[in-house]
Amino acid sequence: MTEYDIMVIKQGSIALLLPLSGMGRRWLDERLDDEVVRWGHSAPVEVKYLDAIIDGMLDEGITVRPF
Repeated sequence: MTEYDIMVIKQGSIALLLPLSGMGRRWLDERLDDEVVRWGHSAPVEVKYLDAIIDGMLDEGITVRPF
């Protein structure tokens, strides 16, 4: 079974990036501005940026749960 670092939850024009591991949480914490609004531990992003964000995660070895 594959363990994922981040799960993506699409909700219309917004997607939530939900960390599922310590590595996923650190990735979000290191790359998001402190002023970014969080919803619990997840970070909302506009879907139009999702492909680029996922590509960046994969390039850095972060595993992403398919949505």
